[in-house]
Amino acid sequence: MATKACGAMLVAIVALTGSGAANADSTCNIVNGTAYGNCAGVKVSTASKGPLTVRDQRTESGIITGATVHANAHFTMSGISNGDIRVLAGGELTVTGIVNGSIVNEGGAVVVLGTAEHLDARRGKNSVSGVVRKITAPERVDIRPGAVVDGVVH
Repeated sequence: MATKACGAMLVAIVALTGSGAANADSTCNIVNGTAYGNCAGVKVSTASKGPLTVRDQRTESGIITGATVHANAHFTMSGISNGDIRVLAGGELTVTGIVNGSIVNEGGAVVVLGTAEHLDARRGKNSVSGVVRKITAPERVDIRPGAVVDGVVH
């Protein structure tokens, strides 16, 4: 489950579990706090964690306010970051979720498979297979076939 502010509208994406989760009658949509569909047992949290300090291997699927990934650490971001993520020398970041801020690579390894607003590829290794709106230092980025950068499909 994740939330994201879209203009004046708050939209919640809710994952359902249980015996009816696979059928169409168990769909739940929450818009501006109003539930539509079968939302029995659904709890929505808009709480954020962070900013996080990552010093080992960690996966985050919730909402965070940002993070710093230290040397010898690997951070997999599969949720939503509503702040910047810094990757220090020797750190590793894999994004399969959404970064509504900048990813700043200061000498680590960054792989974007999801979506990011901005990749500042100062140093280290950088690879994009997902969607990035803006890249600083694109000459330092391996832009993979099918990636979308600044609205252009590569």
